[in-house]
Amino acid sequence: MVNAKTYKADNGFKPGFLGVIEAVLKQKLSGSEIKAKPHIDSRIKTMKKDFRIVYDMLNGENCSGFGWDPHKNVVVAEDEVWNAYVKDHATTKGAATEDVLDELSRNEENEDT
Repeated sequence: MVNAKTYKADNGFKPGFLGVIEAVLKQKLSGSEIKAKPHIDSRIKTMKKDFRIVYDMLNGENCSGFGWDPHKNVVVAEDEVWNAYVKDHATTKGAATEDVLDELSRNEENEDT
């Protein structure tokens, strides 16, 4: 919508943008039955949440040690930085912090082999 110059994205999404996106998707992907709510709205909420997490890692207080790899487009950090972040921020569907750290350790071990 911004590229087509029908909407500006200066200060977030404007009223009516979901309907426009739904109409464009209906035209481009006929038969997909993608709706503004819940499909598009839910995806935008997820993207905003993910953006806040990455922004916090790169710019937030007490989050030094994180960086950005421009070639892979990923957040990078040493293992101890990741482990400290997970310990402070892990709440994945009630999972205990120890469970998350154990899973990370298992993944690292599998990558090494």
